[in-house]
Amino acid sequence: FARAMLVFVIIGIILCVALYFLFQWVWDHIVEYANDAAGGAASGFGGLTDFFDIFRGLDGIDMPSLPGQ
Repeated sequence: FARAMLVFVIIGIILCVALYFLFQWVWDHIVEYANDAAGGAASGFGGLTDFFDIFRGLDGIDMPSLPGQ
């Protein structure tokens, strides 16, 4: 039983590390896309405060309205 638990713990650690790097890669791509959409407002991104600054940078961009609005 102890060996089985050790194997499960090791598999869990490996999965956590792999998911960390996967989500870090995805987050980097999201920030890059937001930076491009905001015209560079997200450069030097450093956390949630800067994440909301991205949306403040979108404040004068003319966005087409959705149909029916």
